[in-house]
Amino acid sequence: MEVKENRVNKPESGHFRKSEVRPQKYLREIRVKDIGNLKIRDEIRVDVFKEGDLVDVVGISKGKGFAGVVKRYGFKGGPASHGAGGWRRRPGLQDSLLIPVLEDVYLTTWTYQLYRQ
Repeated sequence: MEVKENRVNKPESGHFRKSEVRPQKYLREIRVKDIGNLKIRDEIRVDVFKEGDLVDVVGISKGKGFAGVVKRYGFKGGPASHGAGGWRRRPGLQDSLLIPVLEDVYLTTWTYQLYRQ
C-alpha cells in the first residue's frame, strides 16, 4: 500500500529514496535461504504462499525498564485518599510470607526486550 510522502518519517523516507521506491505503509524484512529470481526493490505479495504453508514470525517486545505492578500487570492500585497511607501503586498483600519468592507472583521488576515467536 502506497502512502503520501508526508506520512512517512524522515528515516523511512531516506530509506525509500535510497531504494528508489515510492513510500509504502508496510516495510518488513524477510530472510530467506534461496532468493531465487528476486531482485532488490521487488515486491513480495501474499500470493507467493500456498494454503497450508507455515511461516515463522518473530517479534521484539519493547524494553520499558523498571516497572511496577500497575505498569507491568495492569493493577488498579489503591485509593488515593481516605487513609490509603502510601498504597496508591503498590500490589497489596501477596502471601503470608514471601521467603522464598514463589513463581508467578506479581512483583515489581525489569521489563526486558524479548524476542517472541
